[in-house]
Amino acid sequence: MDRFLFDRQLRRDPVGYAVFENLESAVADLATSGKASVRGTDDGRLRSAAIVLLGAANAASTPCDFERLRKAVAEAAKWGDALAELVTTSDSGREWMIGFLNGIEADGIGCFRVSDLVAAIASRARDDWAARHAVPAGELAYEGQDESLRLVRLVRPDDGTDTRDLFEMLKRTVPGRIAKEQQARVRKGLTAVFEEWIRTIEDEGISRPNQAELARRLTMSAKTLSDYLQRLRSILREILGEKPDE
Repeated sequence: MDRFLFDRQLRRDPVGYAVFENLESAVADLATSGKASVRGTDDGRLRSAAIVLLGAANAASTPCDFERLRKAVAEAAKWGDALAELVTTSDSGREWMIGFLNGIEADGIGCFRVSDLVAAIASRARDDWAARHAVPAGELAYEGQDESLRLVRLVRPDDGTDTRDLFEMLKRTVPGRIAKEQQARVRKGLTAVFEEWIRTIEDEGISRPNQAELARRLTMSAKTLSDYLQRLRSILREILGEKPDE
């Protein structure tokens, strides 16, 4: 279910998505070499609520505040040359991110929350890229799929406001739609899955789904959970007026 919102977030905020992907790759490289560690991963994948510890023996426990991260981004070296790579998922974006993380660690920032750093970098990237490439919104989009995503032109997003509004609307609307299901067993199962999904997003943010963990929490089989998730996705598309997957 959070993949449903995650995919919509990608379409609405391609810059934030690209920054997150480049950060995830950079942190993975640093962790492999023993120069970073992470608290709060999802089956090894980075989450927006995760905490990154920089340095080989960093014992810091309190994440750096957002304003300090924003200042570090504002003063980042080679920003102009790196900007085009930061708004795409690329090796160059990952390499710049590694250099940036090494630099802030040397300056005394040993611990940060993933969502804070992504917001700081993406915010400046959006502003600078929009200033550099002012084009009609209808001409802006991504090309390619998965790791080959390439930014053709950029639409200035709204820092997640649409996604948050959508989430709140679904919280209000979906329970009423579930209540229209004919079978009591189905209504009960869908309600349990939806409520657990809501709790997960409110606690941990929108990220890649972990169905194994969700099934464990709900004491459901993977097959039963998959059936309920498929039905919930159909309900979401029905509410949003979207066509079903081909």
